[in-house]
Order: sequence, then structure tokens, then C-alpha cells
Amino acid sequence: MSYNSHVNDSKRSAGHGLEVGVLGSARLTENDGWWARAHKLGTLLAAEGFVLVTGGYGGLMAAVSRGAHETGGRVIGLPRAESVECRLALVEQLWYAPERALAL
Repeated sequence: MSYNSHVNDSKRSAGHGLEVGVLGSARLTENDGWWARAHKLGTLLAAEGFVLVTGGYGGLMAAVSRGAHETGGRVIGLPRAESVECRLALVEQLWYAPERALAL
């Protein structure tokens, strides 16, 4: 039995509130093909009910987060906030759930 058939046979949606961590380059731009793929990944995971957890920065993490948010999914950003700049960067990303946006 493949993993996909197991998920599809379950009595609830695949992700129903399960958290999936996605980390990647913060330097990726929207002009990069990987950005579009990451955005699509976010939409697919959110559509299945997964909650996305990212490092809370730009690039690949922002692409996945934005895709999930635009699909109505929940996103949690967990940046390493070593400075005020890091915390401000998280606040500017409106797709993160503010009650779970933590500075580690």
C-alpha cells in the first residue's frame, strides 16, 4: 500500500491540523522557478488541512507561507529573532498567525 492510498483511505482529511515544517533559503526571489513551486506546495498542503510551520523569513519560506495563506490555511512563523530587524520582518509577513508567531 502506498503512502498516498493510505492517506486517501483515512476517515478525515490528510492533514486535519497536523503541522508540517518547511525550511529553505530566505534568498529565493519571486523570479525563481523554485519560488513558484514552493508557493504551490503551500497551497496543496493547506488544501489538505495541514498547518505550515516555517522559519518565518522571506524567500522559500515566504512562498510556502503565502500559498497556504491564500488558500485559507494556517501558517506559523518561528524565526530566530536575534535582533529587532528579525522580529519586524515577521510582523510584515501578514500570512503568519499572529498568536503563534514566536521569537526563539
